[in-house]
Amino acid sequence: MAEFSLALNEEQEQLKDWIHQFAADVVRPAAEEWDEREEFPWPIVEEAAKI
Repeated sequence: MAEFSLALNEEQEQLKDWIHQFAADVVRPAAEEWDEREEFPWPIVEEAAKI
């Protein structure tokens, strides 16, 4: 029977780390303001989509 693993490979780990840092540096600091204004941060989504 083949082994099954849910462990992330190196590329997936790097992507996870990048996303975590992006959220901490860009999303979290502005999230409350976006909520108050009831706006969606399209420029931030577009920036994240570049990866």
